[in-house]
Amino acid sequence: MTNVYADKAKRVRREFQSQGYDQIEFTQLFFNVSVDGQPAMPGAQRPGLGLVGSRDQIVEQLLRLREESDISYIMVIGPVIDAFAPVVAKLAGT
Repeated sequence: MTNVYADKAKRVRREFQSQGYDQIEFTQLFFNVSVDGQPAMPGAQRPGLGLVGSRDQIVEQLLRLREESDISYIMVIGPVIDAFAPVVAKLAGT
């Protein structure tokens, strides 16, 4: 997953480095989210197609994504918002 984003981020970084690259915000929207098996949605348990795993696995995945791709914002929508709350809490340090 991160290779495509990392490659794009590197190209953008090189192109805009002298034009305020640090001002650019990158966003990633995830539709397929399952934290510790919640929510229990058909097809949501397929790793590699979104954010699927334990809270700590997803936190690791997001930190790696940010490091490799400079992703600033992560978005999840719909029924996964409540299931994603423990990930947000862990990333926020609460």
